[in-house]
Amino acid sequence: MEAAAANMTPDERADYELAQLTNDQLRGRLDQFPSGQSEQEAMVRALRLPPDQPGSRRKFWDDLKVKAQKAANLPD
Repeated sequence: MEAAAANMTPDERADYELAQLTNDQLRGRLDQFPSGQSEQEAMVRALRLPPDQPGSRRKFWDDLKVKAQKAANLPD
């Protein structure tokens, strides 16, 4: 990774690093939204990519939205 990362743009590096995270790690990153612009943009790209594209986190995002909607509709 080190050799390949040396030739990556900041956006490419942020995309690559985000793609390596587990869903739990991604959730943690969402809870503490990154402050760096490249990492923020990588997060948005990953959440918007079609599910069949490498690096996509669309399914994770869609599942998270469904869980949030269910939780919001629970009776008090």
